[in-house]
Amino acid sequence: MASLVATRISCPLQGFDGCRSGNGKGFTKKYFIDHLGTRHFKTDVLKASHKARVVSDFSLFSAFDQALHQAGIWLCGKCFCTHTFSKNCKHADGDVVLAPSFDEVAIYGIPVPPRPVLNVVDGVVVESASTLATDETVVEGSASVLPLLGVEPTCFDIELLSRVFSKKLHTVKCIPPRLRLGFAKIFRSALDKSSTTF
Repeated sequence: MASLVATRISCPLQGFDGCRSGNGKGFTKKYFIDHLGTRHFKTDVLKASHKARVVSDFSLFSAFDQALHQAGIWLCGKCFCTHTFSKNCKHADGDVVLAPSFDEVAIYGIPVPPRPVLNVVDGVVVESASTLATDETVVEGSASVLPLLGVEPTCFDIELLSRVFSKKLHTVKCIPPRLRLGFAKIFRSALDKSSTTF
């Protein structure tokens, strides 16, 4: 007999408003949706403060988008209310925001914030804000331009993977299904690049 395992969703807003993300264990889908409404989106002030964080922080935006997809809901960027992917968002002023498809970004109406670019100068990692279109980075004191490879650069790039694997770090991460092809292309390119340098 097969048993059903409930997936747990970690709250990306953990640490804000006293949130402990289910004591570190995450939430089931139902409790995650209730948690957002009762803890983080309870008042307009809380909604505005979290909206400001999501608009300006790429990693929070990405984690929040992934958590919303896991829960099967989307977030309206105008009123900061959650809905299932089959429901539109109706505002008090009569505006209606059409529900996105599940394949789209779950945070609808907020553009993806600029992705921070890590520059390594003299062995020190320096973070600088950048837009997604920026492809030039400084690695080990020399400027290099990253190839685009026809892959959407939302989560990773060749230089980042090269630095991670050169440091012998053990990483365990679940790659979302919609990003696996892009990761595979960039990973293959990084492996090819590292094999040609030996």
